[in-house]
Amino acid sequence: MLREVTAAVASLAILIGLGAFPLCGAASAQEPTSVESTQAASVEPIADADAGSGSTQNDGAAGTSVSSSSGNATLTLSRNAVGNVDSTAPLQLVFDVRTNPGDVYTITVPESIANGTGVYTIGDSDPISASTGIVTSTTDDANHTKTFTYRFDSVASVAVNINFTLHNNYNAQPTPIEGIGTSIKSITWTYAGQQLDPVDFTQVIMPVMNPQAVTRVLPSSSTYKAIYANQDYAYQFSVGETDGIDGSADYATGQVNSAVNYGTTIRVPVPRYFTLDESATAARNGFSDETTITQPGGASSDIVITVPKRLRSPVLAERGAVLFRGPIQDHPATRG
Repeated sequence: MLREVTAAVASLAILIGLGAFPLCGAASAQEPTSVESTQAASVEPIADADAGSGSTQNDGAAGTSVSSSSGNATLTLSRNAVGNVDSTAPLQLVFDVRTNPGDVYTITVPESIANGTGVYTIGDSDPISASTGIVTSTTDDANHTKTFTYRFDSVASVAVNINFTLHNNYNAQPTPIEGIGTSIKSITWTYAGQQLDPVDFTQVIMPVMNPQAVTRVLPSSSTYKAIYANQDYAYQFSVGETDGIDGSADYATGQVNSAVNYGTTIRVPVPRYFTLDESATAARNGFSDETTITQPGGASSDIVITVPKRLRSPVLAERGAVLFRGPIQDHPATRG
């Protein structure tokens, strides 16, 4: 999904960091003040076929189990929602059955996403005793599923767990993830080759972007309070984006998160007469891809950061903030 982001916070932060206007040779600048996260930039998705579902709602109570029963068997999933939801409880699938000789059950679990790790990894089944039967598992790479087959040789009461590993925003993900949004996953199972009612649960992958206030880094605003016309200043802007694999704000990237980047444009409003030095900004950031930081309208116009699909910070690397550099032009309106 192509994203258009307007960093309203950034405009306010730059104005605070640069101090009051008009400038009179040099102006006294106030210390940057904190900005509430409720003022964060707005993100407007544009439909993209390979971005998956566009919904970002947290559906269901993640702590509620869901089950399916048939005859002598019950299949229970410990949670009905996983991912960016309000729960950190473990995920476990319990198969509880009263067996007879010759019984055969299969349980097929879908992978979280088709192109990587996603929200969870499917683990192994608990073993069953040799006198009771045998359990085997196979992975279908084409359909992105794992199937467990239970063959029973005796009468017994059996309860086994199929275990999962839940992931968080730290884990490496593909660039980008396929399946962003809300999706319904179905665990299917059979007895003697006959389909039984599935166990359905909700998966939510909901990226969160929390842009931070633009701050002056060269020279430091804490060391040099005044701003001079026609002098270069360097500022930094942190996107603060998670991949939305879990419900926390942990492991946000300073730059656009490649795991959820289907194409991003960020617009940063600037104070009047600010001019971006595009070559110095490019050198300062050292981008080796097609990411660009420009000011197409010239002095006083928005800075435009364009990040093509799949580019910028991998989730494992909390890359630094975007940097841009330039002066406030000397102008009659900036003089006393």
